Amino acid sequence: MIEKFADEEKLAKIDKLEKLKTKVLKYIMFKKRTESEVRKKFEAENQDLLEETIENLKDLGYINDTVYIERFINESLLLKNLSIYELKYKLYGKGVDKSLIEDYFCGHMDMLLEYEKQSAENLYNKKIRTMEHIDIIMYLKKKGYNDIYQSFSEYRERRAQSRELFAEEKKLHKFLKTIEGLGLKSADEDNTKREIA
Repeated sequence: MIEKFADEEKLAKIDKLEKLKTKVLKYIMFKKRTESEVRKKFEAENQDLLEETIENLKDLGYINDTVYIERFINESLLLKNLSIYELKYKLYGKGVDKSLIEDYFCGHMDMLLEYEKQSAENLYNKKIRTMEHIDIIMYLKKKGYNDIYQSFSEYRERRAQSRELFAEEKKLHKFLKTIEGLGLKSADEDNTKREIA
């Protein structure tokens, strides 16, 4: 009798575990989630069962915060203009372990700095129509962009060189048009003199 009761108890536990695993899988398959997000979502569930489910899903690779960081960063690089500070802040908000975030950022700092510089230029070009230069710099500084002054001095230098090149080409084009126009006028004058004579 006791054995039968123990078996029923085990079966009930296995059933609850499978139901919880199914719920968690549905939650993480809809959109990739961090371990912390899963814990928050299912905090009302039996914590022992939840712990067992999370460990099982981590072993199977369904929950992996390191992969989540990489995927989040790659999506952000393609779709958004964010500073390194904002990227970190969003990951902290998702409950990702600080050491995992720092490890990733240390290993990919060159790429992230280049991305941040490009993002700052994109935002600058977008905001220049409606804001003054100094206001844009302050806006970017508040958003956590590093080395804004250095980045923009380089950017403005490249932009000035590009404008100079364009201005020189424009002058050359005007000069050639003027010469071409003079050539056409003198040819017209020669034709007119021939017709008169």
